[in-house]
Amino acid sequence: MFNVVVVGTGGTGSCFLQKLARFCSVSDECIDVTVVDGDVVEQKNLIRQQFNDCNIGQYKAEALVGLAMDTYCLSWTAIPAYLVEVEQLKRIFRNKSGVNVLVGCVDNHAARKVMEEWFDLEENVIYIDSANDEFDGEIVVSVKAGGCEISPRRSFYFPDVLTDNSPSVVEMSCEARNLSSPQHQATNELAGNIIFIVLCEILKREIPTGMIVFNAKDFTMRRLAFSDGKLVV
Repeated sequence: MFNVVVVGTGGTGSCFLQKLARFCSVSDECIDVTVVDGDVVEQKNLIRQQFNDCNIGQYKAEALVGLAMDTYCLSWTAIPAYLVEVEQLKRIFRNKSGVNVLVGCVDNHAARKVMEEWFDLEENVIYIDSANDEFDGEIVVSVKAGGCEISPRRSFYFPDVLTDNSPSVVEMSCEARNLSSPQHQATNELAGNIIFIVLCEILKREIPTGMIVFNAKDFTMRRLAFSDGKLVV
């Protein structure tokens, strides 16, 4: 059993979940999926996120879980709430057996701090965290086994995750950028695809440690494995 919890259903999260739903509908693996987000679908979200006019006014998490149910008959769970404390993740994963995988598709360090706190508390877990600007970004794969950190979390590479106290990025900033730069939508699609590829490797019992860096404008993607305490270029 793989327990996959996805936090964030914006540009990257909704792209990834669309691909995951299609995969789950044909896969022999037992994959339990929970989607967490307190955002509500607005007209502006239709520019680059996987929603339709009929979803406006719905919670994003519930809309995507409903789509997975209607299209592929999947029994996913939606939690229409923002991630603000580690107890939320502890409740979600409580009493779940198997491999626990946390996927972060958020646009703010406040939520990442909560996810990293949960990562610290767990003995055996995989945490995939995505972040991107207009064109480039990185997917960090963090792994703990038997309480040992085999592949570190994002703050190991980017310490500002723990020191940055700025508020969440306003979603409109992304939508406004996309009006003049359609490439931003392609960046989200690329990030969603990479997360999906990473998860597929995990399902094959092969965990790609370290970080995957990408640039949608330059058509580049490169994996930097973590070995002997550092990234291997």
